[in-house]
Amino acid sequence: MGSIEVMFNTTLLAGDSILVQAWDANASNFGTDQADSAGMMVCLGSSDGHLATSQANCADTDQGTSLWQVVPVSPSTSNPDAAVSVDLSGISYENDGDDAVLDTVVALRYGWPMSDSGDGYGCCPFEANTNGLAACIPGSCPLMAAGSLVPANPWYAHLVTDSKRGGLKCECKAPQVCDARR
Repeated sequence: MGSIEVMFNTTLLAGDSILVQAWDANASNFGTDQADSAGMMVCLGSSDGHLATSQANCADTDQGTSLWQVVPVSPSTSNPDAAVSVDLSGISYENDGDDAVLDTVVALRYGWPMSDSGDGYGCCPFEANTNGLAACIPGSCPLMAAGSLVPANPWYAHLVTDSKRGGLKCECKAPQVCDARR
């Protein structure tokens, strides 16, 4: 399927650039081909015309957790200072058990946990951090501003049809803002 480019707001970066750090929620994966590289995940759905149903399934913490897959992130080749490339080549497309083929990305999230128990996909991925029993070490986020070391905010976006320009674009819930397209 290729990749999705995620662009960051250059006004908010204020002259800084995006840094993609070597990172994995599971420390034993560092430096291996199993490293998730950045707490970035995509949710798979069906392209059979039921996009809204697929998106609702992604948001459902009881049903949606199995629809999410960790994907690698690297600096964008076209805009390395303000964008990252989400690599979709390793995604496992499959049948969801109800005879629907999960064949398209319908949502993306970064550092957005699926539960309150520290599911491993935020800057401080462990339950002790989530419960306030352990400190979150500054500079521990996978995506950061290179100069200031300010972490990228967690976000969650659905991909929706862009009727004006064709293709797909991101749609976020306030106060998040996203207007990029795939």
